[in-house]
Amino acid sequence: MPIHCHTCICTKVEENRQFGPDPKFIIITINRNKFEIGTKHPLYRLRHAIMSRCYNAKASEYNSYQGKGITVYKEWIENPYVFYEWCLNNGWEKGLQLDRIDNNGNYEPGNCQFLTISENSRKAFIDNPIPRNLKLSHADVLKIGDLLNNNISISTIAKDYNVCRTTIRNVKHGKYRPRGKV
Repeated sequence: MPIHCHTCICTKVEENRQFGPDPKFIIITINRNKFEIGTKHPLYRLRHAIMSRCYNAKASEYNSYQGKGITVYKEWIENPYVFYEWCLNNGWEKGLQLDRIDNNGNYEPGNCQFLTISENSRKAFIDNPIPRNLKLSHADVLKIGDLLNNNISISTIAKDYNVCRTTIRNVKHGKYRPRGKV
């Protein structure tokens, strides 16, 4: 498939170009609509994010993906054009999220779909109805206050108590009401 050359100022079209892991600029035409996908395009960032979480051991989400054996479809790895084309032909619009239909499955054409943020959140709740973050007790809030006073980072405390950083910030600013007796 032809794409415009991204290595020079000219607009010549390269045929049978060998795709690198992440070309900086690709032009795709689908149904007479022209899409210019560069490093700031949401699809470029999406591909980068899924590649990172599956193959970059330093990525924060790596253990939740590659650690569980989740991989990316071989053609999407080798040829970004194929990934972008699949996205554009399968309902991608700005603001939608790529969702794996089977959360234990790989990133591949038969297991991916695009959802709104609210649809994806609803699906996550249905897939895992047990809340991950338990409410903090009054004793927990007091301990967290002590940790904050000792300059322990919000991220560290949130991980230790299995709550989000916003919960810890709310404790810090006195906006969190603990369960149980005061």
